[in-house]
Amino acid sequence: MGGPLQGAARDYADAILALPALRAWVADALAETERIEMFEQNE
Repeated sequence: MGGPLQGAARDYADAILALPALRAWVADALAETERIEMFEQNE
């Protein structure tokens, strides 16, 4: 789905991904044990 981000889009993505609140949200999501099968992506 698309290619790598470049320029301002890459800078924006990097800034968002570095936010402590987002990093905490991602960590909490990864630690979640309850799963809803229809939302799982099996790769």
